[in-house]
Amino acid sequence: MAGISWDLLKEELARDEGRSASLYRDSLGYLTGGVGRLLDPRLGGRFRENEIDLMLSNDINAAYARNRGKPWFESADTDARRRAFLNMRFQMGNRLDHFENTLASAARQDWTDAGRRLRQSRWYRETPERAERIIRMLETGS
Repeated sequence: MAGISWDLLKEELARDEGRSASLYRDSLGYLTGGVGRLLDPRLGGRFRENEIDLMLSNDINAAYARNRGKPWFESADTDARRRAFLNMRFQMGNRLDHFENTLASAARQDWTDAGRRLRQSRWYRETPERAERIIRMLETGS
């Protein structure tokens, strides 16, 4: 669409709609976020596929940045083990850092002990199928 100042329009909409990184209820009570983005499913609000992919990529990059440089992540000697730790960070966020004994075992590449400790965790009891898949990735390296 020629003849439209896109940057100026973005500024105007942000001014008029507001800009929020969190979800909020608009003046009519509908779930909204970003710059006036209707997300309330009652009115057809949703994310587009490309937005879901972008959010996923951003979240994976954030998980990688949080894990990078940690001894247990750097000791992960296969793609599967690195993906396992990223999956855990994605799911648990900063709670992953509380698994001190497990992460110490991983830093020593004692994958059997790391798996044993993870199976004793609340995380394992809350999401056993996912946790078991991730633990097998750590234990086997594949």
